[in-house]
Amino acid sequence: MAYVLIVPFASWPDAPFVPTGAKYYEKIVEALGLKSGERFYDLGCGHAGLLIYSAQKRGTLGIGYEMFFWPRLLAQSNAMLRRTAVNICSQNLLSADLSDADAIYCYLSPLLMKQVEDNLLAKMKSGSRVLSRSFPLPSRKPDRVWSEKASADKFYLYYF
Repeated sequence: MAYVLIVPFASWPDAPFVPTGAKYYEKIVEALGLKSGERFYDLGCGHAGLLIYSAQKRGTLGIGYEMFFWPRLLAQSNAMLRRTAVNICSQNLLSADLSDADAIYCYLSPLLMKQVEDNLLAKMKSGSRVLSRSFPLPSRKPDRVWSEKASADKFYLYYF
């Protein structure tokens, strides 16, 4: 017998749970130039793998935003079990206060990128960095772009 899960259209996520593979973690923290004590945000952090990696390898203070219950529960459990300096917030990433962020990572949908860009421009401090996977900020020219051989994904790095 087959079961069908019916999800009302209004409750579909703007950015589905599609984790960034661990094979990219080191390249991402290198590109962002993360240092010990820096505040590193992941907008739509999913299971928080990148934040945990960065906290363990670089000594960053990780702040993740995840609206959906199951990925957020997984992220909170992962951070607690690994005893890392990672905090997971259930707040909407578009209303997040990013003013103290040193670096931000996002792997979101193109539908969200204009709103994310507006939030970044309004709140980012001078000297901070943003790395977006697959979808660029629509109005801003990236400072660096690169592709990964294993996929068609591009990474867009911005300096503020």
